[in-house]
Amino acid sequence: MTTGEHVTGPLGCAPAHAPLSYPGRWPEEAGLLRGEAFTRLGVRAARLGEWTVGDSGRALDRALAGWGLARTGERYPLLAIGSNGCPAQMAYKLGKVSRPATLPMVPVVVRGIAVGVSAHVSLAGCVSASPYRDPGAETTLIVSWPDEAQMRAVDATEPNYHRVFLPGGEFPMRMPSGERLGGCHAYVNRHGVLTGGDGVPLRAMPQPGLLARLLADVPGLSALFGEGPGSFVERARADEALRLRARALFRETGRVLQDAGFASLVRDTPPRPYAGIPPLSWD
Repeated sequence: MTTGEHVTGPLGCAPAHAPLSYPGRWPEEAGLLRGEAFTRLGVRAARLGEWTVGDSGRALDRALAGWGLARTGERYPLLAIGSNGCPAQMAYKLGKVSRPATLPMVPVVVRGIAVGVSAHVSLAGCVSASPYRDPGAETTLIVSWPDEAQMRAVDATEPNYHRVFLPGGEFPMRMPSGERLGGCHAYVNRHGVLTGGDGVPLRAMPQPGLLARLLADVPGLSALFGEGPGSFVERARADEALRLRARALFRETGRVLQDAGFASLVRDTPPRPYAGIPPLSWD
């Protein structure tokens, strides 16, 4: 997980509105985003749809159907690497297609993936998170379950990423229920991940510290963006040409690992729903 802050109850501010808060507050436990609230899910030794919503005792699939929404089996497990793990950010992204935005979000232990830093500057002025393959890594990340319209909406916010399917046999994923997921979807960066200039990927860190490090370490970056994280975000948000120049500068200074280990998974295939991804096993 890329932040020490966690969310329960009210959502707080989306990183889209406060870029230096990126990647935002993540949930510590499984929950259901609905509108402007995040409600705990009661974990059961069963597939997600049988978990319960809050203290109601009502199964999640039953609740979703009662609201006229897609059940979990029709939804698509989607691994979050950065701000997509933040309920406030997902409420912001999905607000135009789902009112109230309703989305299950579950912390999942994933092996074989580490969270690095993208080799581009985002529209919001952040240098966002990006995954890379690391066989020794074990990381707690957030898997959400968007429906078809929500998945399209999230795809539209990720122009710098490919959506891929990560098979559970290559990247073991353990749900809090003990289910070993058969796989899930994720976004991998089109521009590669940043290194420290030595070919070793940088690990993600809170945005202010990351920007301060990049401004100090990458030759020519502070001349473009100023001396501090606040100046970086302000200038980056205002000027697409600067964002593109930063991407070129990362490459010119030898700080980009283009292949983060997912090239073989990049293909144009439709997303796979949860019902079509049988568990590998149960703990």
